[in-house]
Amino acid sequence: MPESESDLLTPEDLGNSWQLSPGTLANWRTHKKGPAFVRVGGVVRYRRDAVEVWLKAQPSE
Repeated sequence: MPESESDLLTPEDLGNSWQLSPGTLANWRTHKKGPAFVRVGGVVRYRRDAVEVWLKAQPSE
């Protein structure tokens, strides 16, 4: 089943919801931290389901 645009978040979308800069997310990608991402036409996108899985896997404070 193809993904819809609403299933994919830009780094700006994710950064805004987490109060992080897109640069911080880029740094995480470089260091293999953070949620899994995909490149669509050469641009980075985050799948909503991958973000949710990553959040659930984080230790609670």
